Amino acid sequence: MSDTLGDVMEVPIAKWLFSLFFSIFKTHMIVGSFELAARAVASEELIPHSVYFPRAIAPCLLCGFLGGCGGAFLPPSNGLKLIEEGNVWNIRAAFFATFLYFGSTRCLGAEPLTAKMWLSLFRFFGEVFPGPRDAALRPVTSALYRTTGLRRTPLPRVVPVRRLDME
Repeated sequence: MSDTLGDVMEVPIAKWLFSLFFSIFKTHMIVGSFELAARAVASEELIPHSVYFPRAIAPCLLCGFLGGCGGAFLPPSNGLKLIEEGNVWNIRAAFFATFLYFGSTRCLGAEPLTAKMWLSLFRFFGEVFPGPRDAALRPVTSALYRTTGLRRTPLPRVVPVRRLDME
C-alpha cells in the first residue's frame, strides 16, 4: 500500500467510503457468480435434471461463495487455513451472503436487486462495526461448527511421532 493511500485510509470517512464500495463490489461478485451458475445449470442438457430438486442449489451456493471470497484460497498450497478459525470477515460474509441471497430470492421471492442492496449493507456494516458483528454472528458460527464438525481451533501443524529407538 502506498504511503498516500495509507494516509487517506486513516481518515474515517475515506475508510467508510472504501468499505462501502468494496462491499458493493464483493456483493456484485457473489450475486453474479450465483446467477451465472444458476443459468448454466438450467441450460445444461447433457444430464437429466432432478425431479426431486426443482432448482440447483449446490453449484449456485459454491459459485457464489467462491466469487465472494475473491481468490482467498489461492495459491492452492494455502489450503483451507483461512477458515480454520472462522475469523476472516470476508470469508464469513461471502458464506452468509450467498445463503441469504439464495433464501431471499429463491425461497422468499425477493427481487434480486433488493436482495443485493441488503447484502451490500450487511457486508458494509459488518466491516465498519466488527464488535457488534462478531457478537451477533458468534452463536450462528458456533452452531455451524458444531453441526459440521469443524474445529474452533486449528489442527496442529506438526503431529508428534513417537520414535522407537532401535538398538
